Amino acid sequence: MPNSFETLPQENIHLKEYPKEFGNDTGEKMVSKLLETMPGCSLVKESSEYDNQKEGLFDIIMELKNGSRLAIDITDTANPERQEEKIKKIIKKPLVVEHNDKGQVVDDNEMPRVLIKYDISTWGKAYNNFLKGETNDPLEKIDQKEYLTKFRSQIIQCLEAQKYYHPRFNEIYQPILELLKKEKGE
Repeated sequence: MPNSFETLPQENIHLKEYPKEFGNDTGEKMVSKLLETMPGCSLVKESSEYDNQKEGLFDIIMELKNGSRLAIDITDTANPERQEEKIKKIIKKPLVVEHNDKGQVVDDNEMPRVLIKYDISTWGKAYNNFLKGETNDPLEKIDQKEYLTKFRSQIIQCLEAQKYYHPRFNEIYQPILELLKKEKGE
């Protein structure tokens, strides 16, 4: 695999906009792109620097067709300690609001937090195939249907596990759960 963009074939010059190595940020962007195609999703957007880096709350916001929103923290499966740390943070603060980069609230409607995990090995290989020019899209070698099913299941499982942690959690998470189950055909 080339270790710099200068060694990439000339026809792959468009790859300059992509990181030359797969990492957490690249994985998060790929997961976000895939989530945009999840039935029931209307929009996926990055969280603010404040919510992501300073508070460590979540990476993206997923807006659903029914107007509900989810604060999603994305992690890989290679680091169980990091996953455990993120789960503890979610349990401690299951509902969050959206802030701008300066920490000011931009939307005070509370969103449930969930954790999505992906296999860094599989996703990294798919990304490297893309960098080599073997595919036209970083997600092309990912079993997208399988991962959408996994992500939906992880979201539902995380929501159901949290419903007793906050008095208002049920009223907030129930419309999300109903939409995800409906869009799946249950």
